Amino acid sequence: MDTQSKNKRNASKPRIVIYGLGQYGKMIARLALDKGWPIIAVFNRAGPKVGEDLGHVLGLERDIGVVVHDSQSGDYGGIDADIGRCHPSGPSE
Repeated sequence: MDTQSKNKRNASKPRIVIYGLGQYGKMIARLALDKGWPIIAVFNRAGPKVGEDLGHVLGLERDIGVVVHDSQSGDYGGIDADIGRCHPSGPSE
């Protein structure tokens, strides 16, 4: 993608990647969804959230089409995002 195309995309809706779905990761995910910003990938450490649709993890009781991936085995190579939220270490979430 050329720079001009990326700039046009950035001006409209940033594409979001979230790494860590604790309290703050979920808050950012809800904010992005409220603003209509596409969440293109979500990663979390192994546990019950991995494999679940983000909508259910957020308590929306509906699928939004984004599955939570294991942060250890996730494929980061093909991600084309504008914003990344990362909280890879810290207290248990």
